[in-house]
Amino acid sequence: MNTLDKLTEHKEQLRRHFRINGKWVRQAADSYAFEAGEQWSKADAAMMAKQGRADMRINLVRPHINMICGYAISSPYEPDFLPRGQGDDDVCRVLKGITNWVKDTTGYPRAKERSFRDKVICGRGFRWWDWDFDFESQKGKIRCQRISPFSVYWDPESVESDFSDADFVGRLMWMGKEELKERYPDKDVEIDQAFAEYLSEENQSEAIDRKIWFSVETKRIRVVEHWYRSQKTETVHKVGNHLLRLEELS
Repeated sequence: MNTLDKLTEHKEQLRRHFRINGKWVRQAADSYAFEAGEQWSKADAAMMAKQGRADMRINLVRPHINMICGYAISSPYEPDFLPRGQGDDDVCRVLKGITNWVKDTTGYPRAKERSFRDKVICGRGFRWWDWDFDFESQKGKIRCQRISPFSVYWDPESVESDFSDADFVGRLMWMGKEELKERYPDKDVEIDQAFAEYLSEENQSEAIDRKIWFSVETKRIRVVEHWYRSQKTETVHKVGNHLLRLEELS
């Protein structure tokens, strides 16, 4: 499959995600609104304002969410390493120390708390691990961040909670023109063409597809990080205790 066919396939997978999860997105948005104290719809609030009535709001949702999240923070489950045989105690202590160091230096505790709160509110919570690289110092560190549940999609045939059986997973981000040009300086022309196309009046009829890829309110384009499995057959040769590809034998 060539690059263009693969890109077309990825776009269709994203469209399918929005078709399948459209109902959840609306329900999740309502759940966040309730947690924020927005119990009245815009139409009802406008009607009461027109009639001079107060839109009284008593938020009973947030205290319960705060209680559940507070209990999770105060009673965390810490990873541990148990010895499998004699002499493993020192190894287990080192591994636990390394794990705690990674947690403390990557921002994991805060990301875990925020993603857990997302899980309580809307049923989904996600964390993103990446490498925070500083080009000036030429150094970097592992970083853990909470990402919005609305910005993640995955293979709908996946059944494992960690997506280990998924053929693809993806992350969605909204970016403005200048931010895109800063990240992809060699794509200035393509970025200008894309924004011009989405902003043109001739493209207004493609409402559904355009809404996926462009936000009229914020003038931002949706950028996708798409990770997928690629299968291929490869011949290897066993030389002693090593497995070598053909090019490694020459």
